Amino acid sequence: MKCKLLILFCMSLLLTVPSGSINDWGNDNANAQAIDGRDGETIQAAWNVDYVGQIGGAVQDAVVRGNYAFTGIGPRLVVLDINNHAAPFEISKSKPFSQVIYSIAVSGDYAYVVESSGMHVMEITDPYDPIERSFFRSPGDTQYLTVSGNYAYLADLEYGLRIVDVSDPSNPIEVGIYDPAGQESFHAVEIIGVYAYVGGGSSLRIIDVSTPSAPSEIGFLSLPEGVDGIAISGSYAYIAASFAGLRIVDISNPAVPVVVGSYDPTVRSYDVEVLNGYAYLVGMDGLFIVDISSPMAPKKAGYLEGYDKNIYLAEGYAFIAEAHGMDIIDISHPAHPVIEGVFSTTSAIEDVAIFESYAYIAGYNGLWILDVSDPASATIVGLYNPGPVRSVVISGTYTYLASIVGMIIVDVSNPSTPILKGTYEAPIGVLDIAISGNIAYLADNVYGLRIVDISDPFNPIEIGFYDTPGSAIGVAVQGDYAYVADTSSGIRIIDISNTSNPVEIGSLVTTCEVLDVAILGNYAYLAEFSYSGYGGLRVVDISNPENPVDVSFYDAYLSVGVTISGNYAYSANLFSVRVMDISNPLNLIEAGHYNTPFGSAQVDVSGRYIYVADGVGGLFILRFPSEAAFQRTYLPLAVR
Repeated sequence: MKCKLLILFCMSLLLTVPSGSINDWGNDNANAQAIDGRDGETIQAAWNVDYVGQIGGAVQDAVVRGNYAFTGIGPRLVVLDINNHAAPFEISKSKPFSQVIYSIAVSGDYAYVVESSGMHVMEITDPYDPIERSFFRSPGDTQYLTVSGNYAYLADLEYGLRIVDVSDPSNPIEVGIYDPAGQESFHAVEIIGVYAYVGGGSSLRIIDVSTPSAPSEIGFLSLPEGVDGIAISGSYAYIAASFAGLRIVDISNPAVPVVVGSYDPTVRSYDVEVLNGYAYLVGMDGLFIVDISSPMAPKKAGYLEGYDKNIYLAEGYAFIAEAHGMDIIDISHPAHPVIEGVFSTTSAIEDVAIFESYAYIAGYNGLWILDVSDPASATIVGLYNPGPVRSVVISGTYTYLASIVGMIIVDVSNPSTPILKGTYEAPIGVLDIAISGNIAYLADNVYGLRIVDISDPFNPIEIGFYDTPGSAIGVAVQGDYAYVADTSSGIRIIDISNTSNPVEIGSLVTTCEVLDVAILGNYAYLAEFSYSGYGGLRVVDISNPENPVDVSFYDAYLSVGVTISGNYAYSANLFSVRVMDISNPLNLIEAGHYNTPFGSAQVDVSGRYIYVADGVGGLFILRFPSEAAFQRTYLPLAVR
């Protein structure tokens, strides 16, 4: 199934953004940047668009110190009070960083936070007020870090192991590099004594870091399945070896590491920790607790369903960073782990719709309803979670959710208590919905366009369909026509004057995949994307639906969603939102842009505010035009 968020994720892995080109930290000649106290703030590269607020996102990592959990939620460091494990709650959060957080380490009064462009050093003396003290820019794509003594060790996908002196937290300095000539992408590292155990795409490497300025490899073990996580206990390294499960490696002789045992849960393994004779392996669909009392014959001891991220162990509990939030699990009886508390987040967000003073956001963790009467202080007021939701449309007092089961109709007349009304089931789920009157038009992937009567919300009934040649991923309706974004088959124009017998009357296939479509007057605006890195916003003249004509194109860099408001088209692109002046559809002019941490999946607009569904980066709230431009342009007119 084609899914916009999946496409964004794949592209974020395939494409490399040159350091400084997307998020400009100022001094490109210096890796370290000092931040002046609480005035320090990460600023996204932007033009004529202001940052207003951000909320939610997926949890990528969590570290516990005492009664506090330091979590990476989307692009923010979020501190939770976990004194009552049954009811963890947020007490503070940082400003949004330039990209989503991958890894966190805590040492003394500082939290070291990694996103792909580098490491933020946060003073956490007061957990209620974390303060950024400095930033270290990594040359590539940093995935993981650990801190030992006065040094931070950063695993970089492109540029090896970076060793950074953090003895002065306001001035981190790189002192050593181990990079095996581009042979390996590193995304895990652990330090024991004078050795760094570094995991990459196909091996475990043991590096002597006794002299941090001159790290040297002393041991190597080929692990073709890859290394996603490492834990060290005694003379053994425990490896989360991707689809090969748990690998147990004898490292008593660091020069000759040897695999001595394994446990295969038959799903991908992401992370591992070890405590009191048990390995806690986080896999694609659960927490596997493995008895390692005999390293050569590990065996399953316990299991808890539903996890796929990082794990941290502290005082008889497992803290698991999961897409939907952080779970606190009592592991005092390894054979019977018990969930004791949950801190939930929006997880990855794929779509957003604004109605009156509420934002309805759809994503991996269902439908979340936010009060945005003050866009700078959005607050969560309601939640309905039927599982992953791909798209949301509002009509009257109902929201229509495109989900993996089909279309779900939810009564939101009281936003704080959304109530299920009815469901239309689809074989492989629905990707997008358009509403016109009492009819819902569904983009149903490889099954094309489905037409559903929703006059009775309790009992939606299919009344017609048209099987498009490609994969229907987006749909818009105007008058008697449905316009279907049909991926590689371009845009398909369907006559729906007879809803029980829709007929295709026109089409246009372009050089890219069409992922979304918006209609204004005689023009269709197409969000286009290609895996080669080319894409943008295309304008098609549909004044004659039987003969649509390509009239203009703007290279907006991989567009996946588009929304029209007034004379502007808002294009959701990989890493950014772009505002296009469409007053002359034949000559698109960029009027503003804002670079987002992950990859914008969709946008909606209310007045001057832009609401961006940014995948694992959460919901961003922006303002266009910028306040400076607004005052410069509009206030003089008001004075006149």
